[in-house]
Amino acid sequence: MLSNVTENRCINMTTKELRWFDNIKKAFADSDAASQTPRIRDAALESLFKGIDTAKTLRLSLLGMPYKRTENRIRFIEFLEYSIPAKANGARTFELVDAQTGVKKEYSISEIIYDVRCMVHENENLDESEDCNYHILLRWIHNLDEFVLEHSEGRIIINGGLMWRRLREILAHFITGIDTLQNMKRTGKEFVTIIPPMDSILPKKKPTYQLKIKPIL
Repeated sequence: MLSNVTENRCINMTTKELRWFDNIKKAFADSDAASQTPRIRDAALESLFKGIDTAKTLRLSLLGMPYKRTENRIRFIEFLEYSIPAKANGARTFELVDAQTGVKKEYSISEIIYDVRCMVHENENLDESEDCNYHILLRWIHNLDEFVLEHSEGRIIINGGLMWRRLREILAHFITGIDTLQNMKRTGKEFVTIIPPMDSILPKKKPTYQLKIKPIL
């Protein structure tokens, strides 16, 4: 995903690009924090989606490519498919029936994730246990490496824990890749990873939940 982004370009980011990059780190840190609390089902994925939305925009900017809001779906899926098999390359698809339109459609994994992203941005967590009427539901299992848990009659149940982990890996790769390009000349070290320790990626502006707040007297 960063193969055509140069070291010099990352070192010389604009003020806006630096702000975007810090916001990506903030989203990553927010997701890590939420994942360690009972709010994991409501907040952990939402934060990663925000981070990926900004990351795709930053990547296009670093490549000198224009970004059009009308292309949001295309660019979001494109960003994911640097790490997830694409439909165009013969990736497995799943026939689903859109709960809102009744239309049947073949979905790739990245397209499923984008539909989840859209619903999460509407403040819907798609938790299977909450009886949500949607063609994609999430079941939160953390000790099973199986992405699709059930698929029948136009509906699918996805492993929410594995989706969160995979999206965290994708965003971590982007963040640590840029950090490495920015710091290579100064440190001579390369550190690109998809599995950084929890709470190890933080924005320059410390998130409010990590600040010690004095009680009001």
